[in-house]
Amino acid sequence: MESKNIEWHISLGSLVKIVSTDNYGKPLDKLGIVVTDKIVCQQSLFVSVRVYTFRDQRVGTYYPYSLEVLSPA
Repeated sequence: MESKNIEWHISLGSLVKIVSTDNYGKPLDKLGIVVTDKIVCQQSLFVSVRVYTFRDQRVGTYYPYSLEVLSPA
């Protein structure tokens, strides 16, 4: 089987939509700004970024499956 590389095109300052759910499974769509470059966790080996969310007014760590880039920086 051939290995395929997947690239995540996200950068500092990108406007993103965060797709998540609340405790009852209702979709929550939030907007945010990427405030760090890509971070590779040495324990989990997953790539993430830190995003400032406008709704919550706080910074959180998010993974590729929960972000959609609306406007690249």
